[in-house]
Amino acid sequence: MKRILFFISLLSLIACSPQARLSRILKNHPELVKTDTTSSIDTTSKPGVRIDTVLWMMPYPVPGKRDTFLLKKDSLVVRFIRIQDTASHREGFQVTAQGPPVTTISKKVSTSQTAALTETLRHKLLRWLVIVGLILWTGFLVKKTFFS
Repeated sequence: MKRILFFISLLSLIACSPQARLSRILKNHPELVKTDTTSSIDTTSKPGVRIDTVLWMMPYPVPGKRDTFLLKKDSLVVRFIRIQDTASHREGFQVTAQGPPVTTISKKVSTSQTAALTETLRHKLLRWLVIVGLILWTGFLVKKTFFS
């Protein structure tokens, strides 16, 4: 019976974890919870797009004999440049497409709750009084159990 009482007294010293104590305190005193909001800005940049190719075709009459066509849509520019190969007697177009770099900015907002615990002198004294009392009580039980 004495050993069971000794083990129960040892378990009572280590039974309550700090996490359990903190959650119990915050449940009973919600004014101690402080909410912090943090924001971070993330910037992603992609390089511009550039594509070059040549299209060869049979010679045909072009009205107005224009050498360059330029197409613009939003920020994409497509250029058709008429070229003529004199060695093989072919005509074609050099096609160039170019787009500007794209920058994406995203803002992330996260909230976190922290406990703003402040310990008063009264709580410190009470805690040390309980610790000293438990040490004396455990010492008394050990002395009574093993040395009597």
